Amino acid sequence: MLPASSSKIFNSLVFLEEGILKDENELVKWDGIKRWIDDWNQNLDLRRAFKFSAVWVYCKLAPKVGREKYVDYLDKCNYGNKFVGAHVDSFWLDGSLRISPVQQINFLRNLDAETLPFSKRTFSIVKNIMIDKEDSNHTLRAKTGWGKVPGEDDTGWWVGYLTLKDNVIYFATRLRKGYYDENPEFSSSRKIITANILKHLGYGEIF
Repeated sequence: MLPASSSKIFNSLVFLEEGILKDENELVKWDGIKRWIDDWNQNLDLRRAFKFSAVWVYCKLAPKVGREKYVDYLDKCNYGNKFVGAHVDSFWLDGSLRISPVQQINFLRNLDAETLPFSKRTFSIVKNIMIDKEDSNHTLRAKTGWGKVPGEDDTGWWVGYLTLKDNVIYFATRLRKGYYDENPEFSSSRKIITANILKHLGYGEIF
């Protein structure tokens, strides 16, 4: 299925490595278009764009990477089907790029192990902005995603990894619902289901 905003992990790595953004604090200027999430309607740096899952920031920056470099990074990272498609500014949203839960896990393992084609600095920044919760027992790094392609089921993701004192648990939860189905719990269920499974497996409360 399409990765939707779960691909913000991959895209953030690329933006930093290519110098599209100098660091996680450089501001991307808002275009003034009011969007349905209030947090999006402002200048945003990478840290907040990742946290708020601000689609417009990533769509604005992606053309600066270019098709050729994207294809190279997708190939070297073995990310999904490695297909950019017709639109370099939205290929992770329009159904061109597809990824399975197993491929998500493999990518996260390589991110954690820092075996992908990025610098130590890039890894450090992205791992930091991925932190969802951190305490004395564990660090949770994760990203949601929600993809909508007309005529297809909606795809909901929560992908990431839980670093414990003596273990690392990788997860890629993928939910589906009908495109026209009303389900107000679909968004929150991505995290709730994952948390319940991890708790059942003995890893405690993750949030």
